[in-house]
Amino acid sequence: MDALIHFISMTRFKNVANPTNSTHIAKLGGKHGATFIGCLVLSVAIFCGSATAATPLCKQPTPPSQISPSSPTSPLVAQSNQLRHVWQENLAELWFYDTEGQPVVPTIDNNWLAVRFTAVFATGSDMPEVMVEFNQRYGEALVDVIYNPAQPDLGLYRFKATHRNGVINTILASDDSTIRYILPALIIDGQTQILGERISVRWKSQIRPQRRQQLLQSIGAIDYSADLTGREEVIQIDPCHMSTWQAANRLAEDVQVVHATPKLLAVEAPIAVNFSLASPGAVAGAAIPFSLDIHFNDDIRIELGTLANLNLKPAQVFRNLFAIEYDTPLSAVDIRRSPIQLRGRLYLYASGEFELPRIPVFYRNESGDASQVHRITTPAISVRMAALVPDAEGDYRLQVPAQLDQLVAAKNDSQPPRSTLLRALIAMVLFVSGVGVILRRQWQHRQQQPQTVVVETTALQQLQQTLEPPQSLARVGQALRYYLIDWAGAEGLTTGGGSQHFFNNLQPYLNAEYRLLVQQTLQHLDNSLAKTVSQVETNELLEQVAQLTLTLEKHRSAESLNRNSTVPNP
Repeated sequence: MDALIHFISMTRFKNVANPTNSTHIAKLGGKHGATFIGCLVLSVAIFCGSATAATPLCKQPTPPSQISPSSPTSPLVAQSNQLRHVWQENLAELWFYDTEGQPVVPTIDNNWLAVRFTAVFATGSDMPEVMVEFNQRYGEALVDVIYNPAQPDLGLYRFKATHRNGVINTILASDDSTIRYILPALIIDGQTQILGERISVRWKSQIRPQRRQQLLQSIGAIDYSADLTGREEVIQIDPCHMSTWQAANRLAEDVQVVHATPKLLAVEAPIAVNFSLASPGAVAGAAIPFSLDIHFNDDIRIELGTLANLNLKPAQVFRNLFAIEYDTPLSAVDIRRSPIQLRGRLYLYASGEFELPRIPVFYRNESGDASQVHRITTPAISVRMAALVPDAEGDYRLQVPAQLDQLVAAKNDSQPPRSTLLRALIAMVLFVSGVGVILRRQWQHRQQQPQTVVVETTALQQLQQTLEPPQSLARVGQALRYYLIDWAGAEGLTTGGGSQHFFNNLQPYLNAEYRLLVQQTLQHLDNSLAKTVSQVETNELLEQVAQLTLTLEKHRSAESLNRNSTVPNP
């Protein structure tokens, strides 16, 4: 552009100085000649003025000593217009070049907002008073605040989604002189960042000092050195004069510049929560390792109920088909120090695709209103469980249905004589006790239906049949459950589900002194069904069942005798 202006100017001056043209002008009449000369001089003057204005010099920041008092009517409107101008410039088609010369088009992050304050004095690690007042003014809408003592005039804010637009409109329409400008946050390569006030520039080796100064003045650069040391430098601009990305693009598109890229400031959230699974699926009953990481800064206080109410069970799965294990007990996790790392394993005993619930993390931010409790949640994660179970042995911990039999092949000819004699003795005692109980109840409940007696007799006989001769452990467990329901008088109670589920339903009907013995016997039966056990372990388990039955029958006999002693003779 400068070369073109110089060429046109020289051409016009040559035409004026040409002798032929001078002679021609002299031959013109006085009136017409004067008019022609006047027009020529005027055109030259206008052209020279336009050439001077081709490289405008932007106004530099005025020193504080030269600032004149503002008029009583203009500052409020000027402040509001400045805030709105800077905000709109950083929303309209924002883009810039990277160091490779490729365009970068970021997206607006609607969660964070950058606020640059005026008249801020560094106070060490304490937040400036002007920022504290801003936090109190918008405390109802505020969620998180990020303050960096290295930049005391900059505050990063995360507002509630329902209040964000209202806060922005209030700031833009206000006459708050403590706010210099506000900027939206940007998402670049998955990270939240904001535009700063600095631009990284790499000049070409043949750049002239005058040309460099013209370019820096055109973008409103501040406090730059007159002499260039090396080929790279970081310059600072005033975003109120020109937005950072526009200034960087103007420099990058000049032929004397290798590249010009805005310096970005990363937004590090005060709290970050990440929940992940080692695999997106598994075989039903297989362990799925998971990890929960919570990172937070010194201003964040995690609420105690976050881990106490932790729930990872999918809503589509019953409680007895879900289990969870933690490497560290939840009561031993220190929630006062970052990071909080929780590791464990999930077990799903169902097939299909399920969605793990979102994990809420409750916390307080002491940089704002410490009395408010905020919440951040993890995204929902889907997991797919296969229905096939491989033949290879593994710790799948599958629950065995009550109807499944022949899991353990009982061998009658391998029973030791001592255990056989003991079981025969126990069976005889059970039979005698059962007959006595039946006769006593027939006498006491003559009005009851005969069906009740049949059920009680069937429960006793089933248990005796499974013990002598011994049947499979599955039949022993099923008969034991029927017997326990009959002994406890828990009519209508089902026998399905795992041992813990069955015991939880039966527990209210049991005496406290027998609960532990019943629970252990049921648990041992389930564990033996889930894995292959030796014959010795099978014999010990059958003896444990017989001993439990003998103990319960002794209690029932003693209770019936006490009742008979209180009944008057007819």
